Amino acid sequence: MFLAGAIAACVMFAGAAQATVINLATGGDATTTSFSKAGISGTISARSGGNSYPGNNALNSNVINQDAFGLGIKLNSNDDPDVDGRNTIEWLVFDFASAVTLNSISFSDDNLSGNWDVWISLAGAVTKVGNGSTQNPFTSGLGVLVDRFVVKADSNSDSWRVGSFDATAVPEPATLGLFGLGLLGLGLASRRRKVA
Repeated sequence: MFLAGAIAACVMFAGAAQATVINLATGGDATTTSFSKAGISGTISARSGGNSYPGNNALNSNVINQDAFGLGIKLNSNDDPDVDGRNTIEWLVFDFASAVTLNSISFSDDNLSGNWDVWISLAGAVTKVGNGSTQNPFTSGLGVLVDRFVVKADSNSDSWRVGSFDATAVPEPATLGLFGLGLLGLGLASRRRKVA
């Protein structure tokens, strides 16, 4: 009976993980190179060129632009500070420090237009979940464990920023195991007191 209660408590503890919105706008939860909030952290990088994941060229982090709408890419003084495909195909790459459940990605801009391609990956296994999508917030193929997501603009009509994303930290199995062992120990101690 106690063991069933301990297992139920572990399952409830595991289900207690809360979704966290990472705000990418100025003053939010990110800089132009990293993000961190409620146990979810990682790095942001930019790439350009090529239609194949994840783009041909790594870009210097100083091209990532952050403003009230979120993160974009500004390649030069003539380029708009959004993710667009005007001068070259532009990519934003979000790498998580540890795997999370990615729930949604929100796009924004002062003049939101065009569409986005979206890839997710876990341990190097890559899946394209959005191809020319306009869904906003984007949720297709999400709700799964990832350690990276990538968005791409490849058209002259694309003009957007990544405003935020929603993710859930995954409890570490060791933490759950220790919690379960602690409950089991408490139960055994209680049982011994009743017998004595």
